[in-house]
Amino acid sequence: MTTCKKIISALAAVLIMITCFCVRTFSVSAEEVRYTAVLDDLQTDATFRAEDYPADAADSSLNVIQIAESINGELFVYVYSPSGRAATSLNITQERETVAENRLLAPINMTGVFGKYRVTGIKLRADQTRYNEIVSIFRAWDGDVDDKPEGENTVSEVSYEVSKRYIATTDADGHVTYDCEKFGVITVTDKFVGFLRYKNGLGNWTDAHFVAFDTDLSIENLYAADISYIIQRESNADVDKFYPARKESKTVTAEQTGGNDPFLFHKKYTWKRIGKAEELARNEDLSAAAKKQLESKEWVLYFLETDYSKWQSISTGVMLFDRQNVNEVTILQLRYETAGTVYNLGVVDNKQTGSGKPVNRTPNLGYYLLGIAATGVLVGVVIIVAKKV
Repeated sequence: MTTCKKIISALAAVLIMITCFCVRTFSVSAEEVRYTAVLDDLQTDATFRAEDYPADAADSSLNVIQIAESINGELFVYVYSPSGRAATSLNITQERETVAENRLLAPINMTGVFGKYRVTGIKLRADQTRYNEIVSIFRAWDGDVDDKPEGENTVSEVSYEVSKRYIATTDADGHVTYDCEKFGVITVTDKFVGFLRYKNGLGNWTDAHFVAFDTDLSIENLYAADISYIIQRESNADVDKFYPARKESKTVTAEQTGGNDPFLFHKKYTWKRIGKAEELARNEDLSAAAKKQLESKEWVLYFLETDYSKWQSISTGVMLFDRQNVNEVTILQLRYETAGTVYNLGVVDNKQTGSGKPVNRTPNLGYYLLGIAATGVLVGVVIIVAKKV
């Protein structure tokens, strides 16, 4: 672990990314809160020099250079953006070495390459020693500078490593001192989001959502992962009904299993929550595009099952559906073993969404009930039709 130094050298392009310093800033408490400007805050530190943070239109990265607390219990983050792009959110936790949560950033003041943001959803604690661990920071995906994901995946926000633990300590006289430490993270380098669809019978399926990925560090045994995503119900059965999106997160482990919920003579499928990409490509009847996507990935996390229903309206003949859309999948934390050492690291990962279509080609069993009137008795005949979807 390396302590961040309050130093700016001539090698600013290299050292800016590891430079940490903090000030305590104040906002006016009134009917309308007024905030100080970003440069006014930064210049309260004698070591800060604006010229050490050059503009560069070709550099779309983000760098957290400072945080600050307000007397109103707010947390501010100061960001250096060489190209002037705005930050959107960050992954942060107020506990040492725990899973970070994604928090939106509310812009307060933007001046050139500098931005001051309020971290939403966080209330400063009254503890004598306070921690703010920032794993990564995000900005909106930009098609002019960012690579498009392969296949039909999309990225909404791009992440950059921060890996800084800010420590604020208040002494008995009320004076506050600050320190900053670097900590280890792991970065997702390749990613594919999708789902497998399994038939349960009579117009009902199970969608098994997964994320396949590779990282910049070697993983020999993957034990657990924390994942965040946005889920929203969609249905054309009631066009006037609005289903709000909600953010969810969950932990999956190597011991956990998932499965579909079949009835009658449909097949029961089961899977481990953590698996290998090569096993997925080998064991499932996948589309050619999905198989190609999995070639460069090592691990798969099967993190969620949702229901998918489809039926035909008797009154209108329209095909109706009811499903759950899962978007902005982000891996937050990985617990794994390599060379006999177990690591539990925060993850730098983009917010990525799949195509919305199943990646497997399983038989789709259709059911038709024919009613035949004979001597007052209704005889039911079931005809089973199998086809590829």
